[in-house]
Amino acid sequence: MRRALLVVAVAVSLLLGAISLLVPTPVAAQAETGPMADKITFIEIVDEAI
Repeated sequence: MRRALLVVAVAVSLLLGAISLLVPTPVAAQAETGPMADKITFIEIVDEAI
């Protein structure tokens, strides 16, 4: 169960990261809401779920 949650969180964060790279946004805004910010958010969600 724990591994499945982790796999889902990583898959969603990678998807959001790819979408944020495809959508044209200013570089400064992307630095704050880019793939790494999404990963940090989903890691926090997974930690809370576990």
